[in-house]
Amino acid sequence: MLKIDNIKYRFLDALRREGFRVTSQRISVMNAFMEEKGHVNAEDLYRKLRKKHPRVSHTTVYRTLKLMNKCDLIKEVEFGDGTMRYELEQEHHDHLVCTGCGKIIEFLSPRIELDQDRITGEFDFLPHHHRLEIFGLCKDCREAGSGDSS
Repeated sequence: MLKIDNIKYRFLDALRREGFRVTSQRISVMNAFMEEKGHVNAEDLYRKLRKKHPRVSHTTVYRTLKLMNKCDLIKEVEFGDGTMRYELEQEHHDHLVCTGCGKIIEFLSPRIELDQDRITGEFDFLPHHHRLEIFGLCKDCREAGSGDSS
């Protein structure tokens, strides 16, 4: 996993390299993203930023996230609901997605990784990347009786 200081340095370097100005608004977007835990969508990040930085625009938030993604500092993820989310680029992991409340749980399973290697080997298949997302209901939603059962 990339260290936060390294991410900030790489982002500032990428801004300069790509010919973008290093502005206080871009730095604010990066810092706000780094403070978040888990998966962040641009709209939620924008609303959070507006409380401290009322002059920040939607465009700045979206473009800054896209630039951070282009620099391989963060990764875009979408869980079937049409909302693009962003997470820190980090060691491979998979997701459990609650269809009731939208909670996203990250997990890593060495057994699943070994099974994937075995299966791709059996079919002489060279994978470039993969994603595993399991959709269902978290414990809280099951206990509350909310969500769907599909």
